[in-house]
Amino acid sequence: IGDDIELRIVLASKRIRRAGFWAGNWTSQWRIVFVPEQKEPVILGGVLEFKTHYAEDSNFHFNRKATKKTKIHETADPEKWAKEVVAAMKEIEDEFHHATEDICLNMGAGALKAMRRVLPLSKERFDWRPP
Repeated sequence: IGDDIELRIVLASKRIRRAGFWAGNWTSQWRIVFVPEQKEPVILGGVLEFKTHYAEDSNFHFNRKATKKTKIHETADPEKWAKEVVAAMKEIEDEFHHATEDICLNMGAGALKAMRRVLPLSKERFDWRPP
């Protein structure tokens, strides 16, 4: 719209460890719309998402998603602007990562243990491995 510039940044990572029976992926999508050299700060918005799946003795999925916004104040110098955008993304992603770790650590000690059934209702172990 007019002289606006829209910049989208997508970060994605996927990790699978078949021997450990787990897989996970992390994505973050960022959007910023600005006019070069505008005086007021611009808004950087992002959607961060973490998904994991564990399937050894059970089938457990964990999904976490957050939407975040921050202001980018530098609008005149492209190099300083880029550094501020990267620093803001890193700060938000680090916060999301630490909060996700805290949730997982607390969940493992309480909620997951309570949900886990040691034996199926038949009281016999089922061997999931192929013969």
